[in-house]
Amino acid sequence: EVLRRHIMDVDNVPYADACRTFATIEVINKKGHYLVALPYKIGIFSATFVGIAAIPMVFHLPTIEWFNVWAVTTDVPEMKDLETPLEVSIWSWNWMEPPLGLAS
Repeated sequence: EVLRRHIMDVDNVPYADACRTFATIEVINKKGHYLVALPYKIGIFSATFVGIAAIPMVFHLPTIEWFNVWAVTTDVPEMKDLETPLEVSIWSWNWMEPPLGLAS
């Protein structure tokens, strides 16, 4: 509203004309907004994805075993040491701590 009143004062036009000028300014101002906001949207999406993916990568034994075969290739502890999700996380934390620390 302040900008409309300023347009009225500077251009010496009635309120209706100032509203049309304001609408033109608003359209030009919003042009390219998506491109400017894109890095923020990518960051929000990436943080959400990493946060959700981190849970099975630390606590879910089949996921950890698959990732170990695919990328880590460390020795697998005995099954008696992998009975609970917390025991599984002790093993997976060896390679998951650096990326999770970086992501946070």
